[in-house]
Amino acid sequence: MTVLEYFGLNEQPFRIGPDPRYLFYSAQVKEAIAKCEYMARDRVAPIYMYGPIGSGNLDPSSTE
Repeated sequence: MTVLEYFGLNEQPFRIGPDPRYLFYSAQVKEAIAKCEYMARDRVAPIYMYGPIGSGNLDPSSTE
C-alpha cells in the first residue's frame, strides 16, 4: 500500500521544490517579481534575493 492509497491523497504530499500553486501573492511577492523581471529584461544588474531561512526566497523564482 502506498502513502497515497493509505491517506487517500490525489498527489504526492512532499516535493523537493516549492509548488507555485500554493504561493500567496502578497504585495511584497508581487514587488519582488516585478523587480526581478525588470532587472532580467533590461539587464540592469545581478539579481539577489535574501532573507531569513524559510521565508520563501525561492518562491518568486518558481512562478511562470
